[in-house]
Amino acid sequence: MGGHILKYLQIFKADQANLAGLYGEGTAEFYRAVFLSNLGRSFATLLILAHGIILFPGTSFMDTQTKLWLAPFVAVLVSLLAISARLVESGKQDAARKLTNFTISASTMISVIICGGFISSHVTPFLLAPIIVCFCISPRNEAIVVGVMTFFTPLIVDLALRLTGVELPNLTSTANPAVNVIFLMVTLFVTIFISLSFLQKTNEDLHTALDKEKRVFENWALLDPLTEVGNRRYLDAEIEKAISQAKQYGEAVTDQFSILFIDLNGFKEINDHMGHEAGDMVLRTIAHRLKDVLGDGDHLARFGGDEFVMLLANARADDADCFITSKLNHAIEQPITVNGEQYRLGASIGKAVFPNDADTPAELIRAADMDMYAIKMANRLANRHEQIVSQQETALSQTK
Repeated sequence: MGGHILKYLQIFKADQANLAGLYGEGTAEFYRAVFLSNLGRSFATLLILAHGIILFPGTSFMDTQTKLWLAPFVAVLVSLLAISARLVESGKQDAARKLTNFTISASTMISVIICGGFISSHVTPFLLAPIIVCFCISPRNEAIVVGVMTFFTPLIVDLALRLTGVELPNLTSTANPAVNVIFLMVTLFVTIFISLSFLQKTNEDLHTALDKEKRVFENWALLDPLTEVGNRRYLDAEIEKAISQAKQYGEAVTDQFSILFIDLNGFKEINDHMGHEAGDMVLRTIAHRLKDVLGDGDHLARFGGDEFVMLLANARADDADCFITSKLNHAIEQPITVNGEQYRLGASIGKAVFPNDADTPAELIRAADMDMYAIKMANRLANRHEQIVSQQETALSQTK
């Protein structure tokens, strides 16, 4: 409801596209700038409406001569508030805030002083408006200083002049006091309503922006920044979820899951000879290929260095697991071009099944790692055996 009323009180709205370019869309500074710009424009509009009624010929608020004297004063106030809004949209938010505080506070203090003084003026309650506005738009210490000055300045001036026998002018002395009081109270209510409504809306926007940023940071905390797949924290969380879900259904085979531990073969040579930038590019390429192999409910994480871990949502039969392993090996073994040269990597892939091999995230990963290491050693022994056999055959052929 407040937003609809404010919509009709504003002559212009803040240039949000420009503010987004200055402060970044959706940031805290952006919403504060929108708030300050809209506030300045709304108060300028309110001044025009309120004083349009007061200064309108024939109204009983003050005599014609006083109205003519007050009109330029109101025009200056409106101009200052308009300038404040423009300052925000040129990136000078601090200057805009100070100008808004000065304009609202100074104009209210002057109004109190020239309408009978702090003690007897019916304008005095209006001093609440700049104090509330200041606390809405300023840091706490600045708001306290401005609020104290706004409240006590007209009081001190009034007391000092009374002690010296000087009587303050009352520009509303010819007006109907009851009409003045009602009009001022309504204006005061609208002023405070605008300030608090804008503040509430800004706080809601800020909370939304902060929640969004929080979710982004939480996602970053679960991602490996190099490959943009999950990290160890992400992997542990997903395994915990899988364990919890599997336990809900007892020992049903379809609710088991497996862990694959993938270690790249040949990566160290690329990293050592081509440099870390080339190595990073290779890791990003491999991560992208592994993601393409993922099925529904599967998860991939970089465990560290050139090691990746994959969570397969449901335990496959042996032939299905062999098929997945074959697909992973095929994806990894595709040539990778680094600085114009083609390289081929291999992989050693170990496996652990929940709950047959282990029943905690750390133990499952360790079991898969040990299985991978055993496979890697077996492959090395096999390769070494092939080399020895080949050397022996070569030696025999030479002796013949």
